[in-house]
Amino acid sequence: MPVLTVSSLPNAHPAVIHFPIALLLTALAVEFVALRLTHHGWLDRTASLLWILGAVGSGAAFLTGRAAGDGLGLVSPDVQAALARHANLALWTVAAAGAMALLRLVLLWPRVGTRIHPRVGVAGKLGLGLAVVALVGFTADRGGTLVYRYGAAVTAPGETKPEPPSAPAASEPRRVPLTRVPGGGLRWSPEPGDAASLNDAVTVIAGAGVITAETATGETAAGLALRADGLAFLLLPGEFADVQVEAAFDPTDFVGTVGVLHHFHDEGSYGAFALVGAASRLSVRRGDGFEVLDEGRGTRGQGEVTLAVSSVGSHVKGFLGSETVAHGHTPALPAGRVGLLIDGRGTLRVLELRAEPASNH
Repeated sequence: MPVLTVSSLPNAHPAVIHFPIALLLTALAVEFVALRLTHHGWLDRTASLLWILGAVGSGAAFLTGRAAGDGLGLVSPDVQAALARHANLALWTVAAAGAMALLRLVLLWPRVGTRIHPRVGVAGKLGLGLAVVALVGFTADRGGTLVYRYGAAVTAPGETKPEPPSAPAASEPRRVPLTRVPGGGLRWSPEPGDAASLNDAVTVIAGAGVITAETATGETAAGLALRADGLAFLLLPGEFADVQVEAAFDPTDFVGTVGVLHHFHDEGSYGAFALVGAASRLSVRRGDGFEVLDEGRGTRGQGEVTLAVSSVGSHVKGFLGSETVAHGHTPALPAGRVGLLIDGRGTLRVLELRAEPASNH
């Protein structure tokens, strides 16, 4: 959602980011000049002020950058991976800039600064200052990759997202329900009444419940109707590390929780983004522990729902439709399976389940 309504900028991040870059680079330059012209005390104080303003500005840039990334909504797994790398470097930059500002304040404090040996102070200022500027450069490079390689925020969110394939005509050959997608991903798109697809394409692990596919003929609604009673997991074959999982389903006749799974190992080890009533929940289960990473809005409406989760390194995001509604962080999870979590009663019509690995480059 645009923040600057009177501007053509897609969000506030590009309006904010250039100030801390300029401040931090200038601070390092003034730092070197102050070391040469030691008799000009105002240069030393100016360097301190620039580092402090740069640290505050980098914090603002990080916050607006996070909002901008979430504002992109559901984008390709490669973009999600690039966003995660950019965010990680940005966080290190904020931490380093904050440390530099703190060091400068300590050196200005008479009771403390005078007790630090001048050479130690100089080494600390130059070493940390160079590290800050190096991180600024790496972070800016990743930001440029997002814009110039992937076109992030260049077009409106969702504008370039391809339309879903139309249903085949009656004269067309029957589709294979489980197909490979470019980049090593998988797509399960079951047809009405195709009960065999349930066992041929996905693995069903019934937790405390039972799930069966309806085989009634003459169905006109798209997708495969699954009758559920309790907890069950539907898993695509293979394992994924960094991954994005999308599911389209119709929960009109279903009461309970339904969500997308990632990094599934067993019933006590997985991550999920699920609809729970009128809310959505991003969570991780490890053994007996259950951690809610974030919560967002859900939907009570009837009809088709699209749910997605992106898990890249420590960054986990949940999407409802094309909108980011939850964003949490957790230690990177080991590669695991992906699929659907179903916990409730009634009939859930599954239209599509798709998984794509995120780029490691």
